[in-house]
Amino acid sequence: MRIRNSVGNIGNLEKLASLLATEDLILEHAAVSTASFDLKTRKVTLPMWRQMDKTLYHMLVLHEIGHALYTPFDEFKESVDDNEPNLKDYINVVEDARIERKIKLKYPGSRRDFISGYDSLNDRDFFGCKMRDPNTLNLIDRINLFFKLGTRIEIDFSDEEQVFVSETERTTTFKDVVALAKRIYEFAQEQSETAEPHPGNWDEGQDGDFEGENSEEGSEESSDKGNTSDSKS
Repeated sequence: MRIRNSVGNIGNLEKLASLLATEDLILEHAAVSTASFDLKTRKVTLPMWRQMDKTLYHMLVLHEIGHALYTPFDEFKESVDDNEPNLKDYINVVEDARIERKIKLKYPGSRRDFISGYDSLNDRDFFGCKMRDPNTLNLIDRINLFFKLGTRIEIDFSDEEQVFVSETERTTTFKDVVALAKRIYEFAQEQSETAEPHPGNWDEGQDGDFEGENSEEGSEESSDKGNTSDSKS
């Protein structure tokens, strides 16, 4: 499959992904709007975006490798409550912060890729922050943006909300993540926030698929590759 970007030899990068994850992973490139990792099938799916340089590509791979290394499939499935389907999104936001922190500690050189990759996404307004005031968003969305974009944008939290931000920075285990996500979810309901995060989040999909942000650019790419038969499981 021909990838329209400058990421280099895909075969070598696939080997790199398996090496970083310390297991044989399935790595696919498809006309999708997100990067994702299926916890059950151990498949990484990467989008084919225009003008995706190597550092952005590496950042997407590293994020999904973080889930491969640190997000437990069985515990994740047990944490999903059919009566509270939107709780999955809250868990994913808190878990994203944890796995990115852990992958940076495991591979210190990855910090440069995360910085450059999120710089690139912010420059593209991938999160839609130039189209709306991020401080009008729900708490979980602001937490998501805070941990992904940091000081690139200004995010405000009340004293009560700041407690959740600080605790997100200190999660150690997946059990910690689930417990904190439930508290944030309950707080959001008490504050009469809508339970479902806005589409700019990194959303958790079917069967433990941890996905990247939905983007207009990704959708445009999919339309441009209309004959592509690849699909996300």
